[in-house]
Amino acid sequence: MRSSRLLLAALGAVLLLGSACGSDDPEVRAVCGDGKKEGAEQCDDGNTTGGDACEANCTLPSAKCGDGQKAATEACDDGNTVSGDGCEADCTVTPTQTVQCWATPPAPLANGATCEVTKAGTAGKLFTGIVLTDGQTLVGGQVLVDAQGVITCSACDCSQAAGAAEATVVTCPTGVISPGLINPHDHITYPGAPQASTSVERYEHRHDWRTGNNKHTRLNNPANTKADAIRWSELRQVMAGTTSIAGAGGQAGFLRNMDVSATAQQEGLSEPYADSDTFPLGDSSGTTLTDSCSYSSFPSSATITGRTSAYLPHIAEGIAATAQNEFRCLSAGAGNVLYPRSSIIHGVGLTAKEISEMAAHGTGLVWSPRSNISLYGDTAMVTAFKRLGVSISLGTDWIRSGSMNILRELACADHLNTTRYAKSFTDEDLWRMVTGSAADVVDIYERVGRIAPGKVADLAIFRVGTNAASPFRAVIAAQPQDVVLTVRGGKPLYGDQALVDGLKGTDTCDALDVCGTQKAACVKSEIGKTLAEFQTSPDTQGLYPLFSCGTPANEPTCEPARSAVNTSFPVAAVNGSTVYTGVSSAEDADADGIPDASDICPTIFNPVRPMDNGRQLDTDGDGVGDACDPCPLEAGTTACVAFRGDDDDHDGVATWKDNCPFVANADQKDTDADGKGDVCDGCPADATTCAAQDPSDFDYDGITAPTDNCPLVVNVDQKDADGDGVGDACDPCPAPNPAGAACPTTVYDVKTTPRSGGQSLVGVKIAVDDVVVTAVDAKAANGYWVQVANYPAGKGAENSGLFIYSPKADVAVGDNIRVEGTLKDYFSLLEVTDAKVTKHSASNPLPAPVVVRTEAIRTGGPQAKALEGALVEVRNVFNTRLENTNREFIVDENKAGDPAATGLMVDDQAFGYPTQVLGTEYTALRGVLTFTFSDHKLLPRSAADMVIPLPPLPALTAFTSGGFVRVGGTQAIPQPLTVTMANAYPVDVTVTITSGDAAALSAKGGQVVIPAGQTSATVALEANAQAASVELTATLGTSSQMATLRVLGTNEAATATNLTPATQDVAPGGTARFTVTFDRPVPAGTTLEPVVTPAGFGTITAQAVTTDALTATFDLTVDEASTGSGTVTLGTLSATVNVVTGVPRLVSLTPSTATVNAGASQVFTVTLESAPAAPVQVLLALTSQATSFGALSATSVTVGEGETTATVTFTAAADGDGTGTVSASLNGITQSASLTVLPPPAKLASVTPETVTVTVGTTQTFTVTLDRKAPAGGAAVDVTFAPAELGSLAASTVTVPEGQTTATVVFTATQTTGEGQLTASYQGVTKQAAVTVAPPLGHVVISEISGQGLTVNADDFIELYNPTNADVTITGWKLLYRTASTTSTTTNFTVLATLPTATIKAHGYYLVASSGYSTTTVPADHTWGNTDISGSTGNVRLGTAAVTVDPTSLTGVVDTVGFGTGRTVVEGAAAPAPAGKGGSIERKARTSSTAATMGVGGADEFAGNGEDSDNNASDFLPRTERQPQNASSSPTETP
Repeated sequence: MRSSRLLLAALGAVLLLGSACGSDDPEVRAVCGDGKKEGAEQCDDGNTTGGDACEANCTLPSAKCGDGQKAATEACDDGNTVSGDGCEADCTVTPTQTVQCWATPPAPLANGATCEVTKAGTAGKLFTGIVLTDGQTLVGGQVLVDAQGVITCSACDCSQAAGAAEATVVTCPTGVISPGLINPHDHITYPGAPQASTSVERYEHRHDWRTGNNKHTRLNNPANTKADAIRWSELRQVMAGTTSIAGAGGQAGFLRNMDVSATAQQEGLSEPYADSDTFPLGDSSGTTLTDSCSYSSFPSSATITGRTSAYLPHIAEGIAATAQNEFRCLSAGAGNVLYPRSSIIHGVGLTAKEISEMAAHGTGLVWSPRSNISLYGDTAMVTAFKRLGVSISLGTDWIRSGSMNILRELACADHLNTTRYAKSFTDEDLWRMVTGSAADVVDIYERVGRIAPGKVADLAIFRVGTNAASPFRAVIAAQPQDVVLTVRGGKPLYGDQALVDGLKGTDTCDALDVCGTQKAACVKSEIGKTLAEFQTSPDTQGLYPLFSCGTPANEPTCEPARSAVNTSFPVAAVNGSTVYTGVSSAEDADADGIPDASDICPTIFNPVRPMDNGRQLDTDGDGVGDACDPCPLEAGTTACVAFRGDDDDHDGVATWKDNCPFVANADQKDTDADGKGDVCDGCPADATTCAAQDPSDFDYDGITAPTDNCPLVVNVDQKDADGDGVGDACDPCPAPNPAGAACPTTVYDVKTTPRSGGQSLVGVKIAVDDVVVTAVDAKAANGYWVQVANYPAGKGAENSGLFIYSPKADVAVGDNIRVEGTLKDYFSLLEVTDAKVTKHSASNPLPAPVVVRTEAIRTGGPQAKALEGALVEVRNVFNTRLENTNREFIVDENKAGDPAATGLMVDDQAFGYPTQVLGTEYTALRGVLTFTFSDHKLLPRSAADMVIPLPPLPALTAFTSGGFVRVGGTQAIPQPLTVTMANAYPVDVTVTITSGDAAALSAKGGQVVIPAGQTSATVALEANAQAASVELTATLGTSSQMATLRVLGTNEAATATNLTPATQDVAPGGTARFTVTFDRPVPAGTTLEPVVTPAGFGTITAQAVTTDALTATFDLTVDEASTGSGTVTLGTLSATVNVVTGVPRLVSLTPSTATVNAGASQVFTVTLESAPAAPVQVLLALTSQATSFGALSATSVTVGEGETTATVTFTAAADGDGTGTVSASLNGITQSASLTVLPPPAKLASVTPETVTVTVGTTQTFTVTLDRKAPAGGAAVDVTFAPAELGSLAASTVTVPEGQTTATVVFTATQTTGEGQLTASYQGVTKQAAVTVAPPLGHVVISEISGQGLTVNADDFIELYNPTNADVTITGWKLLYRTASTTSTTTNFTVLATLPTATIKAHGYYLVASSGYSTTTVPADHTWGNTDISGSTGNVRLGTAAVTVDPTSLTGVVDTVGFGTGRTVVEGAAAPAPAGKGGSIERKARTSSTAATMGVGGADEFAGNGEDSDNNASDFLPRTERQPQNASSSPTETP
């Protein structure tokens, strides 16, 4: 198997070489002795004589130690073979000075222990053993620690020092006493264990495995922020001798957590906390760039240099050009991070050039080799880092791809040093990486990291074993059983049981067996529980073990290899990179896949990386690779002098000893003896309180701030051409803009100035004037485009357009404005944010669109960048691709063009156009050109921008109305005037309408518009004067139609022209109805005054007359005693009513009241008073307001001769429900019956929510819904949940009350995660809901709400706070708002804001505000537009991307606050209303917080806003003066 692997590796190398040489150039043949180094020659000195530094076969002579020539395999060569002079006889570096303190080394302890307590004391501890101090190894030295845990002596003899007599004495004849180890890089809240894997897949950039970029396999490692899970990881580190960590999280107890804002987690160190910035470029979504700096965010150089603690950004993690580009973008301009207190984590994708920049600025490297190699098959070029003088420390990264503890990371580094780096690092170098250098990196060197008086006693003792000759190796090679004692601040945390028992005092320390050695861990005093309780905690189950005897299970590899070929995932060879298996050979000693004969660093691992473009890295081109070149930036020399990695200001004094660590002062002069050197002391002669700023020189140009006009950029000349106090070297603005004023510039300069580097305007506040608004974003509250209004001489549309990301409500198209704001590069689109607009004028003409072809402005087109933001036009193009889900389509001059290769993308960002049809031709398509989601796109602004060839106009087919119109009216009566054409048209059609008497009547505007896609439109009229007849003519093209209307006077009376029916027969007591017809529509106020004769014949009931109606009705009810005939008279009109007797009389309709079930029938009986002599027909009618009711079997029934009854059947609809009336009529007599239809039995309709995610330990309310109201007694619905280990229901049956349709049941989740199902059953119908019980979301609370400013109601903000000890990513989260001024319980929330890529730091803030927000001193981190939230009562909800607007759904909900007295959605009870204008409600810091303690100067002012009892009423207090805080607010607050 091994031989086949070697064969594949060799074959891969041949293929690579073949690819590299596969050109048409003539073959170069090496000729030894011709003076030219060619082919595989190692040298060529122009002869073939051996022994003259180039052998006869053009190979280098074998290295010889002591010849004064440092060979690649030698760490040094001083021209002799004498040891102890800095370079040993074997050409290794002389180790630290060893001082023999023991006159006679003591014998090992009789019990085999490494250390033992030889004298019990009363205060402090005195350790004796092999002491590793900075610069000396004291064999038999002593370390005295006082009762406060501070080192007071470290020397050969501390027995006479103060406190030694009272100290407990610990003697370690075979123990190595080291500073406690420091791990400067871990992600402790991600404890996922490494996975067993045989995959050879290796990645090129961290986003390849984080997000699956470039078709790579995505790796998942979920966070676990449970306290015990974090503590478990901390204890694992303690058991490896670690005392401090920068773990991007942590818990109180065990380790000093140095990058957590909670100082309590530093366990008494009280140092400013470091910033472990995982995504300094805001690229957590997976953004990678090769040659631009269009990342979503940047750190601030000014903020970094103003820190009093370390900045630790993750940069260049990968071996692709995209990794190297991150460094480029973060090493210049306002986002430069290269400063003494900065250290780059990973730094893999770098060259000697970038490494030298780090050295020049005192920036360190945090090296995580195991994680780098297991993920990328390569790691940082640490040999070059060392040679160039960069301080290197060692960090574990995380367990999933890195090491379980710092000792395993040391083992990996040591392995690489031996097998890949030709022992470039001494044992002391490696040891320093986890002690002094690590303390320097985390900027805690003043307190820990070295054994010296005044330092805190963080110590780790290791068995010396076989390493007495190099005690540092006792640390490097330590196994779990070799860790004898871990001490933090003088307090034992872990170690050999007998030793811990002798030192623990009153502490409870629990025994455990570690690889056959009895150890003890002092857990109880650290976390409040015993080791047994800790081991059985549900939150520590399944976690990676605390230690491993031998190689840890599934430990990620430390063997560099990139060997994937012919795989489903991307292969190893990328852009000419080397394929290598990790196996060395006689031909390839360093196993980098390049034969030694052609390897420019044959003994130092340096494969070709994808970023190296097919050749080994050799920055200075001298034939010696960067990895092994003593002077990688100076060709052909080894005489360069590297900076010391531990001397940031290069003044010859190590940083940890330097009284001005960041300003060169070799003399260390300190006049006032305050510990601060004169050159960096604002008051060098005054040791008391000093108000003057301390000088600093972060750019090392010899000019200290505050006098340096470029404090962060080297500029010895201090040149300032515009005289604004900012030096030319760091001033991107050529015009004066003192004190941060906006830079007056032009859009042309904005668009053509470099986007990165010291002269970039990106990130600078700018002002552009005389620009006109050309388009606004149709889909968002923010966004519009401007273009230069008046082109200056020699300029045109190119580079004249710009996007403004600010509220569009501030402007309108055609406004000429001045814009002032911050220039940002948003994913390669230049934009101005936070704009302040000054409006000069409105309705100005816009620049003419530039007519271009699609290929000129499509993505990558030659004019695309220049015309970005400008108005453009393409002509005679065709739609060649259907709209995608984003409503984007492609247009091309070539109708048959391939939309994947040619054509221009069109987007609906500025206009919601109708659905576009494939193949549509546009004679002109114009709009603004923009760039989003990696594509240039044309944005039409209206239908007028999308011109298509039009078909012939259709003919008009009708022009109709009711024939009348009244003076002052706008519509024809009684029906509107409508114009109709033969068919619809693709664009709006204007029909001209002329009048024969315009003074009396005309169409409004003389036209009517038939909308696109419709065939008719109603004509609006202007009726001005009474006229008997006016002819209107509608004309469209050659087609016309005419309509004649009479214009009625305002009160022109109508005349009754007909009264029907003329004769009616009615039985006594019956009713006759008459209809009156008028000759024209009646005016308002018209009444009917009919008269009946003879008197007493009957009673008339007149109906109201509707204005503009042509008919009206009235009823006559004949008196029971009347006989004969009566006459009804209305003006000149009359009608006769005959009273008929001797006819059957309708006496009843039975039953008079009936109730019928849905789907059932009911028989009704019509009864006459007497039997008719001939059959009689009785009319029937059914009326009901119900939408589903039923029907009668007939509209009439016949009562037969000699009969008195007849029946009709009513059948209720199957889903009928409601009430109605059945009526029967005969001879004017009507009888009625009331009817009720009962609905069918209720059925179970749904369980909601149907799909939901519930956080462990929380509840979710489910609603069961019936399809109709529950019957009498209610409806009992059975509910169950499975599996039971995920949670339980509050009841097994839930009752829907009578007459209601819903009921609820509460589900409570356990601490177990997984998938489950809720099942509801009723009357044979079953419904389910899918339930996912998930781990807790990142906890963020709504901490302050202000719904009005002092003067402006819309001056609103909502503040968020992260009360946890870990950063929380809120990318894509949503902030919702719901009015409380409603009577509805079902009103949905609306999405106030969807948050951009963002992270809230531990105990930090994030501010979201309306566009009307006015507190400029605390700018919003994100704005939501102009929605005005209430200042007195309302509802705010925060949720993840999964949150819904349904107020009853808890899916994705993170926090909810209801306030005031309206209809609130709350946790517990509603919070109080804010305290009026300019006030707010603020979350308390603690349960005991009051308005006084939360106010200025109060005890809780800086204690955060973490009180969260799930009761808004008790969690919030009103503030009379609001206090917004944002992501930049400092310091972060914690209780």
